[in-house]
Amino acid sequence: MLLAGWRGNARNASTGRAVSHAELREVLALGDDELRRQTLLQLGQWAKDHPGDWQNSVIPFLQNVWPLQRVIRSAASTSALIRLAFEVPETLFDRVV
Repeated sequence: MLLAGWRGNARNASTGRAVSHAELREVLALGDDELRRQTLLQLGQWAKDHPGDWQNSVIPFLQNVWPLQRVIRSAASTSALIRLAFEVPETLFDRVV
């Protein structure tokens, strides 16, 4: 629900967000590895299944939302990020990596 709220209304992404970049980043930073892993898995799945809707959200998510704190860097998070790179359509692979 948080990820869908962050993406907001595709027709009006500038004002349609129910969850801001900072709010989702804070949830991910304060959450555990499982929450971060599941969020990345869901993002990758939606980008793969609905490329027109979610494909354009992957890079903004990684640039604006994904927390960069050292404590977040774990084997589970790294594995989920790598899996995301392989889940997204080929056109995004190099940008995700």
